[in-house]
Amino acid sequence: MVEDKEVMKFSIFNFQFSISILILALLICSGCQKMIPKLPEEKETTIEEILARPQDFQEVEIKLTGVLKASKEKGLKLIDKDFEIKVSTESSGIAPADFVNEKVEVGGVLKGGVKELTLEMGWVGILPKSQAREIAIEKKAALASVLKVDEGEIEVVSTEVVDWPDSSLGAPEEGKMYMQVITPGFKIIYKAQGKTYEVHTNQDGTLAVLIKPRTEL
Repeated sequence: MVEDKEVMKFSIFNFQFSISILILALLICSGCQKMIPKLPEEKETTIEEILARPQDFQEVEIKLTGVLKASKEKGLKLIDKDFEIKVSTESSGIAPADFVNEKVEVGGVLKGGVKELTLEMGWVGILPKSQAREIAIEKKAALASVLKVDEGEIEVVSTEVVDWPDSSLGAPEEGKMYMQVITPGFKIIYKAQGKTYEVHTNQDGTLAVLIKPRTEL
């Protein structure tokens, strides 16, 4: 009988000791969590959402899409519809000129106040099916054939993302009917033998029109 009591006391002691160890471990883990630095929060959003509630995106790692434009302050601005955000490339070392007028996807940390927001760009990529530069190079051969010059004499001066007002790509032909729908595409400026030539395309380059003389490429 005495032995049974001793065994019971020992079991109760082991149970209490196990509970104490468990509580201590939980307290230690809780303290560890407070000591571990919090990783930057990541959000995928739109410029419109950011400008509506900028306080929700301060110091947050975000991903955005839009068109990069040159800014008067020798920087960049990311434009989505009628909204824009200032873009800084100082910390990333990215060459802004490589992406001006391109529709891109960018990632970075959003900083600043309500009046001025700055995206500290960390990376940038040209969106699929929006690669104006590649389309411009592809259309060189067709343009060279129309102009009767060597393809090597043609230089791509600039590319610009444009939403054409209808399916004519901003170059309607007299007497023709066109679908009255917004048609995303590009305006490409070429230079050959001292003259400039303007070409309008749709988004994937399957349709292209030389403005003067008006010719489908």
